[in-house]
Amino acid sequence: MKMYKLPLMAFAIFACVGNYANSAVFNQTVNCGADKTACGKKSGTLVVNNFYGGGVTAPNGGCIDTVKSPCAAKKVKKVQYVEQPVRYVAAPTPVARPNYDEYAVAYEPAPVRRAEPRDSGEKDWYISARVALNFLNWKNEYYTDYRGFPHEDKYSFEAIVGGNIAVGHIFGNGWRGELELGYSGQFTDQDEGFKFKLGVPYAMANALYDFENGVYLGAGIGAAMPTTTWEGDAFLGGDGTKSVISPIGGLMLGYAHPIAENTVIDLRYRISGTFGGKHTRSFEDWENNLYTFETEIGLILENQISAGIRYRF
Repeated sequence: MKMYKLPLMAFAIFACVGNYANSAVFNQTVNCGADKTACGKKSGTLVVNNFYGGGVTAPNGGCIDTVKSPCAAKKVKKVQYVEQPVRYVAAPTPVARPNYDEYAVAYEPAPVRRAEPRDSGEKDWYISARVALNFLNWKNEYYTDYRGFPHEDKYSFEAIVGGNIAVGHIFGNGWRGELELGYSGQFTDQDEGFKFKLGVPYAMANALYDFENGVYLGAGIGAAMPTTTWEGDAFLGGDGTKSVISPIGGLMLGYAHPIAENTVIDLRYRISGTFGGKHTRSFEDWENNLYTFETEIGLILENQISAGIRYRF
């Protein structure tokens, strides 16, 4: 053997040993789902740059098919890496590196399904009907030139039965609005040969807010038509029944509980107020003397407790 070949053989042996040491990293197992430094895939083989030792840079940005060194190819087995499934959608995003090209993996969170807002859906209208027990408070003031006639009557918590119906729309997020038509019922009183009647029909626009526990609050405004009737054999002239149009307003507190699909039972308390009017008639005594009789009703305060059914469609 010629002497000049000895250095070449020593260099070849040294190179093979060095390549084997650098190539041994391919026998390691890499968890690609946990290691965010993975560079990508090529021909089903996935490698990681920081697994190369001695400053060796892998070809194609760290993605290789086989080991190029003849010495390493004899001793290194090709390792197949399998990605573990994750809950996110991975999208390769180019990342600029100073000496080589590499791919980073961007993770986008899956969309979160949120709860639907209260009272949302296609069935946004409802109708309701209720029976009400009304407690009325008001004062009758009388004006007459007949001597000895009482000049004032006060009525407190006079109980009468009425009712109402309503149609409403659900706007969502707990809010709804409705148009309510109702009648407080009719109160009747008879004294000294005269009969007095009072009834209050009304129409109100209500705005209400439903809490998640079934409790709701509301307020309403509208118009009422307090109607008074005076009857008696002594009356000679004037209208027996008189109605006036007056503003009405109220505050509500209620509770709704479902009893069937799209159906709830509705319990409600409401305090409201409106104003009565004047009513004038004439009468004569047993001596055929003619007198004027006039009544005036001021504030009519109503405390109402009602129960009913509300159906959504």
